[in-house]
Amino acid sequence: LVAERAGGGSENTESAGGGSGDAEAELTRAEIRETAEAWRPYRSYATMYLWWRYVDETLSVDPKSLTL
Repeated sequence: LVAERAGGGSENTESAGGGSGDAEAELTRAEIRETAEAWRPYRSYATMYLWWRYVDETLSVDPKSLTL
């Protein structure tokens, strides 16, 4: 992500892969996009943080031990 941001890459506004569609199940696409605008241009970082928190809280795995 750091390399993507440094290189001016675009963010993925749909889903951040790895099943994030399941996390979005309770919100409509319009609601997700509206909420995501507040995080611009750091939406990819926010998604990564939320997934790390999810893994940490639900699977008791140290997110720092995961490889990207």
